[in-house]
Amino acid sequence: MKRFFTLGFDRAFSGRGRKQFAWLVGILLLFFCVIYLVSWFFSFPEPSDVATPDSQHGASGSDVPMGRLLQLICLFINPGSVANVTPELRWFSLGVAILGLLLVTGLLISVVSNMLERRVERYREGEIAYLLENHVVVIGFDEMVPMLVRQICSDPRYGNCYILIQSVQPAAKVRNRIHTVLDARQERRILVLHAQRNSTEELAKLCTTRAREIFLIGEANEYDHDSLNIDSLRKIVAIHKGSPNCPRIPVSVLFEYQTTYAAFQISDLAEEWRKQIDFHPFNFYEEWAKKLLVKRSYGEEAVRVEYPALDREPITRESNRTVHLVIIGMSRMGVALGVEAAHLLHFPNFCRDRRLKSRITFIDAVADEEMNFFRGRYRHYFDLASSLYRDMDS
Repeated sequence: MKRFFTLGFDRAFSGRGRKQFAWLVGILLLFFCVIYLVSWFFSFPEPSDVATPDSQHGASGSDVPMGRLLQLICLFINPGSVANVTPELRWFSLGVAILGLLLVTGLLISVVSNMLERRVERYREGEIAYLLENHVVVIGFDEMVPMLVRQICSDPRYGNCYILIQSVQPAAKVRNRIHTVLDARQERRILVLHAQRNSTEELAKLCTTRAREIFLIGEANEYDHDSLNIDSLRKIVAIHKGSPNCPRIPVSVLFEYQTTYAAFQISDLAEEWRKQIDFHPFNFYEEWAKKLLVKRSYGEEAVRVEYPALDREPITRESNRTVHLVIIGMSRMGVALGVEAAHLLHFPNFCRDRRLKSRITFIDAVADEEMNFFRGRYRHYFDLASSLYRDMDS
């Protein structure tokens, strides 16, 4: 029994304010009920004892005493009432006043202060979820998110909507990182929630059914990044499916591996999901590869950066020139550049002379290992084109 009481007390006073307040009310009622029962061993003046000309209060009846319950309440919350009681009740009243002073004044102030401190602590740790609408949800946090948030804050299409960021990283770390890219006015629009993105309960707290747009980014340095994003997306779709009259909200999902991204591009894997959400898969490295090789530009007019074409000058059928693209490093960015270049390096002079073919060379310290991964992911490329591996260390 003692263990149950102490465990419940500790859990309540380390939890939310409602439980703390409930315990406070319960303790006050318990002690007051005990005091009320003990008071029946003493003779309290009753309201029926109206003043008479021979009474100590005179015939005016201006000091008609209150009932037992009200007298105890006054003693409990106002120690100064001890001076107004009869001499035979002074010691009992003094005990009630001291107990009330300890419980009402001391315990009440402590509980209220603890509730406020706990509320502030929960906010700093990202444990408070708010009922939002027409907001932007960003699930996950990596190096891309601060710039994404800045673009959203600068885009007039989003107005002054709130931006809710959910991450497993400490909320203070997320806020500090966001603080470096936003001004004070923009920073007031940011809310951080510390939670797992593969939990249905935590995803429901994001109010995604009332959001205007969702960005499912994921965390940095995750081995199972894409699978976790797919699992999170599946649960978001289930939440939207269970919500009546839920609009098709745009959901942009980041896939780190080009193969996962390609699978959703060329297949109908997300056909069922698209009935509930406006699904937009994207890959960071492939998007940048397209900026460099296809769009060949980045930025707005004032700070626009232009990139040259792979062939510099157009290669015609009569030309004898070829393109040799050298990519140093087989990182995800390097592989994305190579794959995008393989789609573009097709010129008409190859139809005239098979020797005039484009070449893509990868240089990497562990090219033998990366080559095997590359072959496994893009087998169809090697069915159409020849390949050669050279170990320059031997």
